[in-house]
Amino acid sequence: MSEIEDRRQQKFDLLEGRRTQEVEKRDSWEKIILQIAKSRRGVITPAIVVLESDMKIADAETVLQSLAARGYAEMRLKDNGTIDYVFHDLT
Repeated sequence: MSEIEDRRQQKFDLLEGRRTQEVEKRDSWEKIILQIAKSRRGVITPAIVVLESDMKIADAETVLQSLAARGYAEMRLKDNGTIDYVFHDLT
């Protein structure tokens, strides 16, 4: 393998490693969120997730939105302007 090909392979391996870590982190965060939702009868907010885990608010919002977009949760806007995420399987 030439030096250029070797560098390309190293960069590719590095990027693949980062992607794998991101997927593993997301999967871990989803599990944490589901455990929190289960303990709260299926209803949570990003703030609750942050208080009960070591996630940052932006990460909690992103994961919750992803779960809602994929049909695992329902996003509800309350009269006071807050957003709840309801996991009907856990209610």
